[in-house]
Formats: sequence, structure tokens, C-alpha cells
Amino acid sequence: MKKLKLAFIGAGFNGQIGHLKPFSKIKNCEFTALAEDRDKLRTLIKKKYNFKRTYKTHYELLEKEKEIDGVIIVTKRNMTAPIAYDFLKNNFNVFTEKPMASTYAQAKKLVKVSKNKKVLYKVGYNKIFDPVVWKAKKLFDDKKITKDLGKIIMIKSHRLSGSGYPKKPNYIATNEKNIKSEPSWPFAPSWMKKKYFKDYEKYLNLYSHNINMIRFFLGDKLTVKSANLDDNYISSVLLNYKKSIPVLLTTGFFTKDGWDDYLQIFYEKGYLKINFPPQHIAGKFTNFLFHRTNAGKKNIVYKSNKTWCFDLQAKSFIKDLELNKITHNEGSDILKDMLLVENIWKKFIYEQSR
Repeated sequence: MKKLKLAFIGAGFNGQIGHLKPFSKIKNCEFTALAEDRDKLRTLIKKKYNFKRTYKTHYELLEKEKEIDGVIIVTKRNMTAPIAYDFLKNNFNVFTEKPMASTYAQAKKLVKVSKNKKVLYKVGYNKIFDPVVWKAKKLFDDKKITKDLGKIIMIKSHRLSGSGYPKKPNYIATNEKNIKSEPSWPFAPSWMKKKYFKDYEKYLNLYSHNINMIRFFLGDKLTVKSANLDDNYISSVLLNYKKSIPVLLTTGFFTKDGWDDYLQIFYEKGYLKINFPPQHIAGKFTNFLFHRTNAGKKNIVYKSNKTWCFDLQAKSFIKDLELNKITHNEGSDILKDMLLVENIWKKFIYEQSR
């Protein structure tokens, strides 16, 4: 079988531990080209992962490499969208880290060009690929199992995070500063005042994971009822699901080493609670409890089978390339996450101005 040719844009911390390592385990692909601005790092990564060719910029790679099957982009957040756009418009299949862009308008531009060029465009929300999440979703959708629980009365998505990374991560670091900042698109929507930019950027980067997971379970029947994003520690957002069911999203920071991240769906007679660990730390895995108060109905507990969501995400993109079809996290679907995030911020800013 002919191996798929991959190109990587960016080889920093997250690029290494979250993407280079997982993709390197897949036998039916090869690392063909790398674009990385830092000279020492580029040389070391080339040697470690056996890249055939390397370039300082993605422009050089675009000019020289014409036979690439898929491009993986892991760069600074404000650079992700314009680099993705350059590859999409030049007929490359693209996988990027999240968020897909800084604004809904930018995201629409990326989706439009991917559709016009008929190329694959996938966005990296790795938690979706955890088998525990799929098991929980299957239970949630199974009316035979949930019929005795009564109606859904509330949903809560909660993340209080500290450091989500291992204390001694295994990656190549050099003394080079990561000063590259171009190409760059705006950090925030045009309608937003500059004083909100920093908080908006952080919220989008960190908590779009929660938005993505909420939509994975509930779909698109979500509206924003209220938003309080003005607290330095805890933010709270109230959504409505199917017009009347409350969805509470609470986010913020815990302690340096703390982590409390879950999605809980409450029924009249029980609940489904999925606990998410820091996904970058090996040895900690997702689990869920399906609690039923009905007499004679046993609780269901399910733990991870020790598969890593980053590995499964990489395999998913390779499968997409083989099938020429995005199976999960297609750009046009993630676009809806971007719209929901902006609607949350519009609601917050409107309420602040009253």
C-alpha cells in the first residue's frame, strides 16, 4: 500500500507531544515535509522524525511540495487560520489545531474555500475521539436505556483547570525564541472592543472544548440566555436547550496542579456524568457514571481502555484521507462552535452595556 505523504507546519511543544508523536506511530503514512521557523529545532525535529525535507516558512513548502496528501497545522492561534487558508486555496487537505480561527467570519472563509476547492478540512478537538465519549453518547441516544429516567431537566458542563500538561514532558526544546507572528489575522471579531480581546482569546482557546462537547451531545438546538464572563476566576454561561432545558457552562482556573472537568446530564431519575482528565498527561483516562435511581436498575460505570485521544485523532485524519471524506470534526460543523462562542460574547457585552 502506498504511504500517505504528510506535511507539518509548526514543531513546537503541542505540535510535538500532541501531533508529531501520534502521527509517527501510524505505519501507512510518512513525514515528507516540515515548515518550522526556528533553525535548531527544525534540524533536530527532522532528524528525530525522519522528515525528507524541511523549510523555514510555509510559503516555501507550498511552493516546493506538490504531492502532499495531508497538511497538519499547529502554530500560534492567530496564525492558524491564515496558514490553513493558504493551503486550502492551493488544493491541500488540511487538519488544524483548535480553534479553527479567531472569529466566526474567518471560520466561514475557511469553510467556503475548502468547499469550493473540494478538499478535506478537519479541526482538532481531540476529546471527541475518546472511546469513552462515544460509549456515553451511545447511551445518551439509546431511548430503550433512558426511557425510565424521565425527561432531561438540566445539563452542566464544567471545567476548572490548572496545568493540563505533564511536569516533565518529553519533547525537544531549544533556546530559540518563537518570535514568528506572520501571517496573522485579527485576534477578535470586528464588533468587539479591544478591552475584551485578551479574555475573548483565552476563552475561545480553552473553553471551545466545552462548547464542542456540548454540541456533540445536544446538537444545535442551543440559544444563549445569559453570560457572565467578567470574573477573573470563574465564568458562567446559561444556554437553553430545546428552548426550555437549562445548560450551565462554568469555566475558570482551579489550582496549579488541579483539574476538574466534566459534562453531566441530569434526568428526573438519574444522571450521566463524564469526567475528563488533562488530555496531555499519560496514565489519566476518561470515565463516566450512568446513575439510575430506579429500583432494580443498575448503575453503569465505564472507564477508558487506555487509548489516547490524540492517537485516535491522528488515526481518524489518516482514515479521512484514505476515504476522501471527513468522518468527524469537519470544518463546516466546527463553524457552529465558533458562532455559539461569539453569541455568548455578544450576550455578555450586551448585558454589560445595560
